[in-house]
Amino acid sequence: MVSKEEIKKIASLSQLDADEKLLEQVQKILNFVKEIEKFELDVDSTEEFYTARSKWRDDEVLSPVERFNVDSEKLIDTFPEKQDRFLRVPHILRKE
Repeated sequence: MVSKEEIKKIASLSQLDADEKLLEQVQKILNFVKEIEKFELDVDSTEEFYTARSKWRDDEVLSPVERFNVDSEKLIDTFPEKQDRFLRVPHILRKE
């Protein structure tokens, strides 16, 4: 169990101004950590967790054509108003 005097000493060395409420909260946290330290971990199970290989796909940078399998020329041709490769779209923001 961590005493309030030990916490006060640490707070003093850290140049912290700790009131009674803060000291109690820190004491509860440190005592909880001491309780957790009592548990023994099975090293093999945690090792397996860290060495497991990802089952997700590898990240790849794809162009929109590759990503969505869209022919950009066909898409541009479907737009009603265009100039070269620029497309005119309706205004979505109003000037106020």
